Amino acid sequence: MNPIAEDFLTNPFGEEYLYSVNREDFAAKSAADVFASSLDTRFFERHQLHVVIGTDSGLLPAYVEHKGIPMGARYLFIEAEECIASIRDILELKSQRILLCSPDDPFGELNKQSDLGEVFYFYLGHVLLHNSVAASRGHLDRYQELHRQFEEEIHARTFFHQGRGNQNKHLTNRLLNAPEAYQCAPLIRNLFPGKTAVVFAAGHSMTQHMDWIKDHRADLVLVAISRVCATLLKHEVEPDVIVSVDPQAINYRQSLSMLRCKNSVFAHPAYCDHSLTSIWPGKKVVIGERLPWESKLNEDYIDSYDVTVSNAAITTAFWLGCQQILLMGVDLCHTKSGQVYAESSANLARSINPRLFKATTNGGSVVFTTQDYLESARGIAFQGALFRMRGALLINPNADSMQIDHVEHLPIEQIPISPLPCTARETLEQALANKDKPAYWSTLEKELRQTERRLNGLLKQVKLGKTLLNQIKQAKHNNKNPFEKLRNITNRLGTDDLADYVKQLHWTDFAEISLLLESEDKASAIASQERYLNLYDKSIHATIKLLNLPLQKIKLLREEAQANANEGVNVLDWGRYLASLPLAASYGYDGICYKWMHEYPEKFTALSDDWQQAVERCAQLIVDQANRTPPAAPVSWTKQQLQEVFDSTILLTHKFYRQHDREALDALADLLQNYPKDAEPYRLLCIGMSFELDGQLQEAIDAYQKILEIEAAPTLKEALQQIAQICVEQKDLENVLFAIDALAQIDSKYFKVQAEALTSLFEYEAAIDSYAKYLEYHPSDVSILPNLAKVMLELGYAEQLHTLCSEMLARNPNSAQLVEYRDLAQQAMSGGATAPID
Repeated sequence: MNPIAEDFLTNPFGEEYLYSVNREDFAAKSAADVFASSLDTRFFERHQLHVVIGTDSGLLPAYVEHKGIPMGARYLFIEAEECIASIRDILELKSQRILLCSPDDPFGELNKQSDLGEVFYFYLGHVLLHNSVAASRGHLDRYQELHRQFEEEIHARTFFHQGRGNQNKHLTNRLLNAPEAYQCAPLIRNLFPGKTAVVFAAGHSMTQHMDWIKDHRADLVLVAISRVCATLLKHEVEPDVIVSVDPQAINYRQSLSMLRCKNSVFAHPAYCDHSLTSIWPGKKVVIGERLPWESKLNEDYIDSYDVTVSNAAITTAFWLGCQQILLMGVDLCHTKSGQVYAESSANLARSINPRLFKATTNGGSVVFTTQDYLESARGIAFQGALFRMRGALLINPNADSMQIDHVEHLPIEQIPISPLPCTARETLEQALANKDKPAYWSTLEKELRQTERRLNGLLKQVKLGKTLLNQIKQAKHNNKNPFEKLRNITNRLGTDDLADYVKQLHWTDFAEISLLLESEDKASAIASQERYLNLYDKSIHATIKLLNLPLQKIKLLREEAQANANEGVNVLDWGRYLASLPLAASYGYDGICYKWMHEYPEKFTALSDDWQQAVERCAQLIVDQANRTPPAAPVSWTKQQLQEVFDSTILLTHKFYRQHDREALDALADLLQNYPKDAEPYRLLCIGMSFELDGQLQEAIDAYQKILEIEAAPTLKEALQQIAQICVEQKDLENVLFAIDALAQIDSKYFKVQAEALTSLFEYEAAIDSYAKYLEYHPSDVSILPNLAKVMLELGYAEQLHTLCSEMLARNPNSAQLVEYRDLAQQAMSGGATAPID
């Protein structure tokens, strides 16, 4: 039954519900009793965003509002498409903290409703996913799909917001990297006007045109993201520029092979993982601003548009002056076989997930991609449009890469190359030859000392604010307008660029307070302000302590550069420095020794033999890591991984079928061929639905029939449903009954469908038997009465109908339908004429 056309039932407690949604959940118990015994114990936790699948016919949100919404909490009820209109019509909610949403964009509705929106909840990990009672009991198949969909959605949004919101690593790395940021990207601006660059990213097509690149190597500027260096070296290609951006420690492990590129220039933003940047002994430039507050040292920087490292690499190629930028491995989609990452790291185990999106390749094929790739593609499309206006063109010669707006697709042999006057390496070497480290260190040291003084000034403002708060609390207004003065202090802390840095550096604590402030009433404003100022006080002191780290690093670097040849590197001082860092110093002694012996080779050779051997042994540890190539393991699947893939396949199949997207179904079926034979029932379901959308109904039935031949096929129910639907359209009632009979053995709700089909064939006795079986499982479903009563009265079973209606009225005393049919049965029993039943 379509719930849109369904009447609400009323239980003995006066509560209305849809039978198709809740079955017997509220037939004998009140909603309050059902929810008290059934809801997750965390359902009323404070300061959480509660995402709930289903509304229990609207009774659950009403219950939450009546019980009282916990402090700082919000409820996002996601209802199935077929039910939401009916429920919205009867649901009257007063609180803005409860939202009833369709599955299309529930978080969009939340963000429109509140300035706070989803950000803090996801950033802090304060998001809980619940099932309504109906969803937990599986009354509607759609609820199970929605639970899987939003489980994945919540995971993805948490990852996104925590990655974007976690400013601590970004901002701390910028300070730790500042002492070595003596050369900035403007030094390399427009070095290769009108020339051709190749950008290498980690996609599967990265090595597709290696022969062409080697043939034209002398006239190309090669820019590579750091993690692909090992693969390029395997093909005997060393990039001119290496780009890395990730502030996380994993970047160090992924990018260590770049140390083997002895002649490359390292370009990175100031927030790149300091473990990686600190061990690079060669030439390097900082793209973007050096410091995380307003400073003259940030002047004339290059905006890297760095949605991803690929975007940053493309921008670097543009600022080098290149007017043709060829993209290699910038695929941003899976291969048709499901390969996700770069060469030799394919893993199909999770290449099918509920958040896949269809993409079209340059060659016209349909493949799949994910949200993060789509965001990167949007960033590249923006870059392509902007750079085109400035005379540069993005070109992707690879047919298997995603089509992106403002990126041309040309066969590699049709791309003209303008010769370079000398090699790119020689030009870069000359541009970065003169670096005055001592002068830069002096300028930076002065900036850091000045910043420390500014922080102490902010501390005085916080102290004054706390004094004013105490006066207000004690009603001692020694100052005129203390409220106005306190407001001015708060405004300054909210707009000062350095105060903003302090706040971002300790964003987790400030996010927690923002969540509390948003949930509190005006009466608690003073207490909230006090917590706010105390946090600022604590954070400013922590920031002053953090400023000492780059000052300490400047001292070490200065001593290292000024040391006599036979003094070597002070490993013990570096050790003390590394131990004081707030972030893990992955490089340790081995990284320091490696960098020192390559940056100051004359000092290394002047050491005594014992010291040389000690430094060399330590440096060799990191060399061994850089040279290590992980073995290419064959694709393998655990049982759990396969089940995740197959659950996602069911969800995607229904999604693409609802969207009438045959191309996506065909691509999904092709992808499943690369999985073990366990995937065959899922692949056949995709094929059948694709045939249906193309109007090839017999071919669709043939595909579904093959599923029926597989023992214990996990898609048996779906196949039978599709067969029944096709047979109804073709008026093939015999096969409709066959499919429905099989479905009824799986799910009791199909006894009702079976009874309706038998009624249409005038097989009334068999229909009554099917209705009886249905009522054994669903004794409160009044919706069957019109058809069942008509059949029973037609066959003279008025007394049985009267008994049935009386029994059902005991469970649904407020049902006007039951009273109506009981009275009709009574008339028939007394020999009176009954009104025709519609």
